Amino acid sequence: PYPPVVEVICQVTFAEPVAWSVATPGLLWKAIQDDYPAEPTTLSGVAATFDRDEGEFKVNSQKARFVFSNEEQSRRLVANESCLSVNGLRPYEEWPNVANRFRQAIDTFNASVASFVAATVNIRYVNRIVIPLGRLDLTEYFTVPIAEPHQDGAVIQGFVSRSQAVIPDSGVVITITFGSAPHDVPDEAAFILDIELTVPVAGANSADDLIAAVDELHRLENKEFESSITDKCRRLFDGHDREE
Repeated sequence: PYPPVVEVICQVTFAEPVAWSVATPGLLWKAIQDDYPAEPTTLSGVAATFDRDEGEFKVNSQKARFVFSNEEQSRRLVANESCLSVNGLRPYEEWPNVANRFRQAIDTFNASVASFVAATVNIRYVNRIVIPLGRLDLTEYFTVPIAEPHQDGAVIQGFVSRSQAVIPDSGVVITITFGSAPHDVPDEAAFILDIELTVPVAGANSADDLIAAVDELHRLENKEFESSITDKCRRLFDGHDREE
């Protein structure tokens, strides 16, 4: 009854940009308007990378993405000429529904915009876990290690830990971000557990192939999540060990 998931993202990135014009977002919205009737918006951003050769950070603008939403702004389809994703925000959306919306998005994009060649698929689960304060020992709730200070009497006030790993046989890249989060409720503390998995899918361009790939990523994500928390943490999601 108390799922910690605040956002689920399921995305395919194209090997090459598809044909796209100022009219394309309107054509796509017309095809999906029954499910995403809210007025479309755009999302722009920047990407920062570190150039080891030049020893400096470089900031690159990212192409705008078009966001199509339901009236409640809890279910979204996001697209541009380079990628296509479906997002689920609160209230929590079970995985079969996310996968079904992803399949529909692929089929509709192919039919109304253009066929694409997939390069990677990706899923991301962002969890916000609130635990009761007291004598806070994170090891009672999480198995993810954090860096401790080496000074006597030092007390951690906030942290962010990030790791990236690859599974050699499949090429799956796993990125895990764990950190404290702002939370202004007395006697509680909040933490973000962000799990993202990406896999190359060259040659897997049918909806069936892509859904099979994200289903496998979802299985791996579930293993990462369950392995990152303890039974005491898990009981919070069932309503136990939880103060109302």
